[in-house]
Amino acid sequence: MFADGALGRRTGLLSEPYYDAPGEFGEAMHDQATFYEMVKEVRNHMMPIAMHFQCTFNEGVFHLKGIRLSL
Repeated sequence: MFADGALGRRTGLLSEPYYDAPGEFGEAMHDQATFYEMVKEVRNHMMPIAMHFQCTFNEGVFHLKGIRLSL
């Protein structure tokens, strides 16, 4: 699963704006509710999840409601 875009295109989700693009913080691939439902559905089938975060991961970016991530 991809959480956000790429740094080269300035779509990787950042907690601060890109140094060369003031006001640009990147893009999340899914809104919070959709992302959570995708994770929940996969886990309901007892399947593992692999996520790619290009972002500066912090509590303000994604909350997975009790799902622990190993980063």
